[in-house]
Amino acid sequence: MISVVIPALNSAETIAHTLSSIFSNEFPSNNLEVIVVDNGSVDGTEEIAAKFPVRLYYCSKRGYAPTLNVGIKKAKGELVCFTASDCIVYENWLEKISEFFDKNPDVDGVGGPVLSPQTGFKNDIEKFTAELWIEDNKFPKKVQNAQYMRMYSGGMLGITNCAYKKETLVSEGFFDESVGHSSDVDFTWRLIKKGRLLVFDPSIKVVHIGFPYSLQGVFNQQFRWGKNFTRVLKKYRSFNIVDDLKVEIMCFRQLTAAFLILMLPSRQSITKRMLRCYHYIWFHLGRIYGRG
Repeated sequence: MISVVIPALNSAETIAHTLSSIFSNEFPSNNLEVIVVDNGSVDGTEEIAAKFPVRLYYCSKRGYAPTLNVGIKKAKGELVCFTASDCIVYENWLEKISEFFDKNPDVDGVGGPVLSPQTGFKNDIEKFTAELWIEDNKFPKKVQNAQYMRMYSGGMLGITNCAYKKETLVSEGFFDESVGHSSDVDFTWRLIKKGRLLVFDPSIKVVHIGFPYSLQGVFNQQFRWGKNFTRVLKKYRSFNIVDDLKVEIMCFRQLTAAFLILMLPSRQSITKRMLRCYHYIWFHLGRIYGRG
């Protein structure tokens, strides 16, 4: 039995695509349940989701982690899969996940890449934001164990494309509701630190179709990510002078590289180079803000 949990908030534009892709998977319907947990949508998300054979729940506490935790508690499956309400899963997604756990019974969780679409963008901001997502995250090309204190390049299990044994989710205390959208980073690191086995498999794929298409949307996303990422780091680092210095050097190098790319001759368009700087500036300002 597999449960798919989808948190949703004002996803009327995309959730039908998400659900259609899941139910298009050739997987036995008697071994599958799809759970949509709405977080207070006002755009008709619930009405659209109700047109599909899903179990629909409501989470009154705002935030990604509380919504995920409601879904876990309602799930009946031995495996709980997660994706977002603005993602399209591959046609063999469920089969790949089920086969992986059959072949690797000692593994507690598996995740895969979150790819960007090739077409259908509303404007250049959405197109370039999608391209920067892939360029920055550098998803592994081979199967590997997830690494402690590493992000996507280290095989982290992003909540938009992962699956866990339900026993693992429950026994490890669910997702931390204090770190916002970085709860998947926290959960990956927490489990690795406790000796749990998590694996990244690049053949388990989803496509993200909900990238920001306005400067306001990019600001909201990057500032929130930076703030929440710092909250996670606080849990795993002492933040002494040496740690602070390492983080600041990393940030300085990233911002410097972005501005050099902007000023030096490049094959990339000036719009994309400017957007890269915009991303990094707001991410790192959010990171600073998150330190309190």
